[in-house]
Amino acid sequence: MNLILIKRRLGWYGLAWMGAFALVLLVALAGHFLAHADVIDMADLLIPIGLVVTALALAGVVVRDLFSKQTIGTRLAILLLAILLALPLFWSPVSATVAAAWVADRSIEYSSAYAQFRITVSRLLWPMIEVVNSGAAFEFAWQAFQFVASVVGFLSTLLQVIAFLRKLLAARSVGDFVEEMTAPDETPQTGA
Repeated sequence: MNLILIKRRLGWYGLAWMGAFALVLLVALAGHFLAHADVIDMADLLIPIGLVVTALALAGVVVRDLFSKQTIGTRLAILLLAILLALPLFWSPVSATVAAAWVADRSIEYSSAYAQFRITVSRLLWPMIEVVNSGAAFEFAWQAFQFVASVVGFLSTLLQVIAFLRKLLAARSVGDFVEEMTAPDETPQTGA
């Protein structure tokens, strides 16, 4: 796994977040103070543009990394990070318009783009919150743990039985078998 590339992508994520925030904030404030535009109208214009540009930039980097010559682990880690960090990254242009509305002493709740963003995020997050709060996630995790533990235990026991049977069938006599099974381990020990 290429940890240097993953750290670089996290740095790019931070840079993209700060860049989108600063750019949208500056445009919104410039529009309000210089062009005397309403901050809410600016938010309705800037939020969709900011989300589209951010999504395209994120998708471009992820697609580029997925088709790179990196290991599968590195590519999967980058994809997982992109999925986990997408929503906070999308919040960047939205939070800039919230800050601009605060500076202009306006309520951002009047922005239809802001309201739509909140509704969409709520629809995405609500099923996850319900799963965690309902106890179904704990039940699923417990059942998965039991299944994995049972499979590992079964395979470990099966391998031990197979090794025992191989030694039993390979022995020339009962005495040879008992001697082989009770003999001390002859592998060299590394000294500490």
